Amino acid sequence: MDPETEERRSAMLLERLSFDQTIRRVFSIYRQGFRTFTTLALVLLVPPIAVASFFIRPKLVEHFQLDEEQYYRDPNYALAHFKETFQVSMLTPVLVIPFSWVLIACVMHGVGTMYLGKVPNAKISLKAGISKICVIVLAMLLGELVVGLGYLLLVVPGVYMSVRLFVYAPPIIFEKAKAVESLKRSFELTRFNWCYVFCTYMVVVFITFPGQMFWGIFTSRLFGEALFSSVGCFANYMYMVILYPLVAICDTVMYLNLRVEKEGFNADMLWNEFGRDGGFESEEQDGYRSALLVDEEEGPAVASE
Repeated sequence: MDPETEERRSAMLLERLSFDQTIRRVFSIYRQGFRTFTTLALVLLVPPIAVASFFIRPKLVEHFQLDEEQYYRDPNYALAHFKETFQVSMLTPVLVIPFSWVLIACVMHGVGTMYLGKVPNAKISLKAGISKICVIVLAMLLGELVVGLGYLLLVVPGVYMSVRLFVYAPPIIFEKAKAVESLKRSFELTRFNWCYVFCTYMVVVFITFPGQMFWGIFTSRLFGEALFSSVGCFANYMYMVILYPLVAICDTVMYLNLRVEKEGFNADMLWNEFGRDGGFESEEQDGYRSALLVDEEEGPAVASE
């Protein structure tokens, strides 16, 4: 692709998107970068899910002396052993969450790569995500703490804080922001855009909670209850391989879109903040090659590697 075409295409991508265009862009990017994003998710999430499902979970079930037959036979058994079953059920999420935060950073780097007109590279995005691990984990912990306190006060403050902190991760990747700076940046960008951000946030919530619920029902019917079945537990949490890349893409598209609207963000700014230090100077450097990122209605999708 010649530089003039690449610059023109980046300018088209960095135009203000409506709500429906935002959703279409998210799923378009997911389809076009599916191989890269899925590879990242498998590399980062499968090992902790497997360790929790096949090694730690059975030990906890044995330690708490949970009886599978009685669990199914006695409707009050789960309530009577709520503390034990809760600890076993929370094992996998707690173990996987730090890896999922790194995955989100990696996918955001891949999305930025696509906005520069390059095919995302799983190895390079993984390296970029891992390099931000300390900042991203600290920011995520602070963000989750603020949102959690909001939900403890009442549901409405929790929802409000979730929306205002919806885009606190991308500044770490694109602007090299520190943890606290990234939270402040999210507040700045979402100000006066609450409705737009909230609608997009609700799409993510719908994908997350009902999707996880139906997937859990399906896998439990097929492989057994995740509490007692290692295969069932593993299959249940494989939903994260699909979920977290979508959440990261949604975050990134929303972040770039808000910057376009509020700051006149353009291809030059993207290059100066993200591309200049990312090894994008030539098509051969660091394993990148040029390709068009397109929305589905505008042409064929690009391949990823």
